[in-house]
Amino acid sequence: MTCAHRVPPTPSLQIGGRDETKPAASAAAPARDRLRAFYLHMTLWTVQAWLAMFFAGAAYAKLTQSQEILGQLLGWTEDVDLMVVRALGMIELALAFGVLAPLVAWRGGGQVMALSVIGMIGLTAFAMALHLSRLEPGFAALNLCLSSLALAVLIGRLRENRATL
Repeated sequence: MTCAHRVPPTPSLQIGGRDETKPAASAAAPARDRLRAFYLHMTLWTVQAWLAMFFAGAAYAKLTQSQEILGQLLGWTEDVDLMVVRALGMIELALAFGVLAPLVAWRGGGQVMALSVIGMIGLTAFAMALHLSRLEPGFAALNLCLSSLALAVLIGRLRENRATL
């Protein structure tokens, strides 16, 4: 005796008043898209946290260390007033907090984060030019990497927001 096994029909979808069957392969596409969006979202948060930690660490050094130690660490601080270095540290600290603003403020945090990321890009571009003029390619490359990461966050968040509109 043979038992005929019947495959259940695919779920139907109402389109314009009539039933349309949806192929099983495309039924997994929305789930795959949601998973891809989730991974992108988590990657962007990871990069944002890394940028915040880097900028907070740089700000801490600029705000707490003496001019002599800063001169040994950074070099360029020997040529400027200590108050300029401290002000730059405050700006870096504000940018570090701003890039994490959506964690604290559910509404409006996105605009603060975007402005902070734009500030990071501008600050690292300025720092890269400074280090290139001082013939410090290592520091210039570091600032290029930071600027690239900040730009990736900005583009990723803009695409993410456009997709949800």
